[in-house]
Amino acid sequence: MSQTPKSEAELFFQQGLRHREAFEYEAAIANFDKALVLQSDLYEACFNRGCSMFFLHRYEEAIASLTKL
Repeated sequence: MSQTPKSEAELFFQQGLRHREAFEYEAAIANFDKALVLQSDLYEACFNRGCSMFFLHRYEEAIASLTKL
């Protein structure tokens, strides 16, 4: 059985969280981006992407991500 875009987005989101918890911010951002392509209203992914960008000192990108909330 194939996954729905929403369930696939949740998988990418969860992978992003695991990477963020491991301080692997670039990988986290990549997974949050994939989740958002599949489910653009996944606000938790926007928030966590913004936080990951902040930790990488990518402040303007972080603000842009967080203002999409």
